[in-house]
Amino acid sequence: MEINAEECLKANDNLYVQADVESVLMKDCTDGSAPVVSIVIPAYKRVSMLKHALSSALSQDTVLPYEVVVVEDNPEPDTEIGDYLECLDDPRLRYLKNSSNLGLVGNFNRALTVGRGDITVILHDDDFLLPSYVREIVRVMEARPDADIVCPRPFKWLDGTPLELPEDDGRPARLWKPLTSWEPFCRTFIPTGMAIRRSSIARSGGFDYVSGPSTDLYFIVRAGLSGLNYYNYDKTLFVYRWSENESLKFSTRCAFIEAGFPLRRHLLSRSRLPGFVRKALLGNYSARAVEDIRTNFPDMEFDPSFLSLPSSAAEKWFNAKTADITAAVLRMRKYLYPSI
Repeated sequence: MEINAEECLKANDNLYVQADVESVLMKDCTDGSAPVVSIVIPAYKRVSMLKHALSSALSQDTVLPYEVVVVEDNPEPDTEIGDYLECLDDPRLRYLKNSSNLGLVGNFNRALTVGRGDITVILHDDDFLLPSYVREIVRVMEARPDADIVCPRPFKWLDGTPLELPEDDGRPARLWKPLTSWEPFCRTFIPTGMAIRRSSIARSGGFDYVSGPSTDLYFIVRAGLSGLNYYNYDKTLFVYRWSENESLKFSTRCAFIEAGFPLRRHLLSRSRLPGFVRKALLGNYSARAVEDIRTNFPDMEFDPSFLSLPSSAAEKWFNAKTADITAAVLRMRKYLYPSI
């Protein structure tokens, strides 16, 4: 069933849907300082990967006080994650354990609400921060007081290949504001590594429970529509780990399209673009989605009848060129902003 994008974007109470489930404090910070930054890590069973994420969070090159909060979404007693965290002796570490399983989206929403710092940073349990993350994110958010959300540039690492991080040349980087309602057409948002002011979390609406694997995309559009200021920071500050098998299930790919198409259609309907441009952008998305899923799953049946497919090769070419030009124009916004 197709997702109702308009209703999904209106869902602003996601943070409190499962408020009756308690997150039990299993381990508390002992350094007594008030954290400026809270690095929150939603976790579920992947203890080997969590070790790398947690190590990167606890190894920040900064004198600023910060905390690292692991939220385990596994109510079972004596878990591997629990055993590992209980053995760690770091005064900045907090460990919470959900009394019932919240699921992926629910645990992300819970993680957003448990930090005590002025800035909350979400870190996936299979990704990791570079040592300069906290120092840099505080600096840029102090330089831009109107920024509610800042997303640094990720370094995308294919799991199993050598990790060769780019060197920080020390040069300033652009802190720029995309058009949030156009995110689906440029896809510049990744929730891991995101920094959000604690005072802005409630207004963000949290991650919704309806849009499936596209919940991160709906999150940033919803946050923008609610009036939050979202910035990209063009400096690599974290590693986004991905696998060749990630999101390659047929059902997952279908869910991406079923959620992504109505979101794009809804946002285009709100725009002031000429009708032929709106049609071209939606047609290009539809054609690329079908080509992608049929290339990767040639033996599976996919029904594209709900999409806006081009009727000819000429229309397909026009749609692609229109989309390329639109994306280029949108990305040029960054050059309106100075480096800091």
